[in-house]
Amino acid sequence: MTEKASQKPRPLLAVDAVVLTKRGSIVLVKRRKPPYQGHWALPGGFVEYG
Repeated sequence: MTEKASQKPRPLLAVDAVVLTKRGSIVLVKRRKPPYQGHWALPGGFVEYG
């Protein structure tokens, strides 16, 4: 998605997932883009309309 958040239709709908491994660990991703670039987060993203 190259569209900036300010250009997206409102309201924005985002989802995150809590993924557990067989060992009971939680899957995290390292953010590659701002905001919070380099921080750990739950996997997720925006839901596109249509």
